[in-house]
Amino acid sequence: MVLQPSVDLSVVVPALDGVRPLDELTRQLSGALDALAIRYELLPVSRPRYGEALLAGVAQARGEFVLTIDADACRPDVLSLLWNARRAADVTIASRYVPGGAARMPAARRVLSGTLNTILRAGLSIPIHDFSSGFRLYRASVFRDQTYTARGFEILREVIVKAYAEGWTVREVPFAY
Repeated sequence: MVLQPSVDLSVVVPALDGVRPLDELTRQLSGALDALAIRYELLPVSRPRYGEALLAGVAQARGEFVLTIDADACRPDVLSLLWNARRAADVTIASRYVPGGAARMPAARRVLSGTLNTILRAGLSIPIHDFSSGFRLYRASVFRDQTYTARGFEILREVIVKAYAEGWTVREVPFAY
């Protein structure tokens, strides 16, 4: 019997089929993760829909923590930001919309994203500013015994709403996108 090596961190990279070559991204991430000197596994998963890829990666994860990173906007610097904040909450979101964060993107996209997040925060009465950030660190136990129905990008909101409703601590750290 071959024992699987234990890992501290499972890095799930949900990608839409054909959007970005995952081998290039995997090389970038490996270098940044090696610098953190932790035991990790990379789980790049490509599916037709974002939520399907995210859930497939989470299902394979063996780490105590699960980090999700967007394949189309990989930022290796966010790895250390989230990893260093891992003990402060059960879910940590790299947020563009808290003090110190920034969203450098086309004006129309920034307005739509900001408006969506403001409406969600008010409508759901959940004190989260960036429901749509794909850069997150979770304790793996947040996903245990959960069923998710979302298959597209709305999975990001569904995971946070369920985690918050179940009493998991959710925290945001500033992030410049």
